[in-house]
Amino acid sequence: MMNLIRFRSPEAQLRFMEEMSTQVRPMLDEVGAEIVYSGDAGPEFNIDEQWDRLILVRYPSYERFYSLVTNETWVEVGGTIRDAHIADSRLLLTTPTS
Repeated sequence: MMNLIRFRSPEAQLRFMEEMSTQVRPMLDEVGAEIVYSGDAGPEFNIDEQWDRLILVRYPSYERFYSLVTNETWVEVGGTIRDAHIADSRLLLTTPTS
């Protein structure tokens, strides 16, 4: 999954990254997800919209992804983090090809 994120402020980005590592990463680990890449979305990436961060997450299956995003703890924690730090985001589901 590709996550494009625009933060409310530079401070919000720092807090988001801290909370990701302490609160979100353990939940990703539980479903076997792996953060493949996390980095700044520089100007060469931005075409019509401005994004601050690009995060690529690999899930073992769609079922594992779905079990995570429908988990009550994920909904509560993720919602709190999103509301506090993220101004806008896009999630793009992809399927690997051989």
